[in-house]
Amino acid sequence: MLPPSATAAGPASGPRTGLPVALACGLGLACLATRLAFLPRWVEDHDSVNFALGLAHFDLAAHRPHFPGYPVYLAAAWPAYALGVPAPVALALPGIVAGATAAAGLALATARHTTAWAGVLAGAVYAALPGVALADVTPLSDALGLHLGTMALAGLLIGRRSGRFVAAGLAGALVGARLSYLPWAAGLLAAALWRANGRETQAAEAHDEPHTALQDRRVLILIAVLAVAAWGLPLLACAGGPAALWDVGATFAHGHLVQWGGSAWAPDPSASRVTLLGWNVGGWLLGAWGVALLAVILVAVGASRFAVGASRVAAGTEPAALSTSPIAWAVGVTVPYALWAAVGQNPEHARHVLPLAPVFALTVAFGALAVWRHAGDRTRPLLALALVVCAEGLAFDTAQRLATRTTIPSAAVRIAQWYARQPPEQSHLLTGSEAGVVRLLAPAHRSGRVLDAADADRVLARAPARREWATSSIAGITGRPHQWECRMTFAGRPGVDRPGAGIDVCARIHSAEPRRTIAAAEVSP
Repeated sequence: MLPPSATAAGPASGPRTGLPVALACGLGLACLATRLAFLPRWVEDHDSVNFALGLAHFDLAAHRPHFPGYPVYLAAAWPAYALGVPAPVALALPGIVAGATAAAGLALATARHTTAWAGVLAGAVYAALPGVALADVTPLSDALGLHLGTMALAGLLIGRRSGRFVAAGLAGALVGARLSYLPWAAGLLAAALWRANGRETQAAEAHDEPHTALQDRRVLILIAVLAVAAWGLPLLACAGGPAALWDVGATFAHGHLVQWGGSAWAPDPSASRVTLLGWNVGGWLLGAWGVALLAVILVAVGASRFAVGASRVAAGTEPAALSTSPIAWAVGVTVPYALWAAVGQNPEHARHVLPLAPVFALTVAFGALAVWRHAGDRTRPLLALALVVCAEGLAFDTAQRLATRTTIPSAAVRIAQWYARQPPEQSHLLTGSEAGVVRLLAPAHRSGRVLDAADADRVLARAPARREWATSSIAGITGRPHQWECRMTFAGRPGVDRPGAGIDVCARIHSAEPRRTIAAAEVSP
């Protein structure tokens, strides 16, 4: 329970109970164990293929990996790869280790403002969210970027000078792990600068040496600059200099924003953008809709209590420290990225909503705490039971999705596995974004990436084959029934991929070759 003077909007005026470090470490180890039990066995898509190639030989111009190179992520994955760990596992380990650390750090930071059990709840919810768990065991950079940002947020919430310095350094490293998280990193650094205003309570920083706000801000900026330089200068050298890096970046940015990146400025943005974003948050990140609904109720209660406390502070009737509220800081640093993700990122990739995870975990913990504080003795057992049921449902849903992710390859991998069993001298497969996976897993077979159906016609005219295949990821292929016929569908993985994420494989119909049906034995991965 909260101390008598505590509110859901801010910390108690009396001494905080805090969270034992040993308990936070236990939470982190539990998170680590659950991830290690579901290590990846395959690359995921063209991005993870580029990362795997980049581990073997970094070449930004050859998309090994693609721009911006993700130097912090590859540097974290390389030691395991150098020791002989398979590339998919080596690429997942940075996110797994950072995830365990972030869950423990978030729990410790939350407990400083609330109670020990609320801190554990925040860390456990963060670690148990299906989207976070799936990202951790996927050979991509998203998980490492998420956890670096969460650890930076925890450093801010600790409320100490050293915590702000850690946050500034992690914000700089975050950009090198995941450049698309730049708005989030900027928000974290801005919050660290804002908190260095010289008005922190003496109790929180009694152990620090005397300092001024201007001195702190200069140090924070210096730390962030040094963190960026630590990965930026090697990246410049590997890319061939500033001009070469600029050329690759400009080309990639133009394609991502206005051609194939799925942003709101693309010529044909997704008509179901809002629907996809809703599923990304509610169906993928938060898990089962029933569990998410119960959590949202707790969030609403916590938010309402926070709003009431804020209004009282504004009216001068309550001296609560609104500036130290974890919810306020978490929301404030996340809003810039949330706006960017809504318009600038591809909604077909659910992983772009990951930075919302720490906000959700904090608001659930504060909501539960607010309900507990204002509930009667008769209703508290019901609340405890509801939290237990919610936790069990969330854990079961997450474990089920992790098992699916570990045992079933992505549609792109299954297509490559199928194509590797076809006669190499007779087949030619044209794909969209699956091209890298096909080249990696079926190197002896003819394949290539094309932009649209007309491009596919030109390629096949120059290099005809007896069996000509194309995937539905190529624009216009499925809209040409007289030339291409869908022969098989590689469905998406339930709970892991967005609805309708399957890929069709179409066969080119030749006048000399009758239409035929692919046997089930040929389709099985």
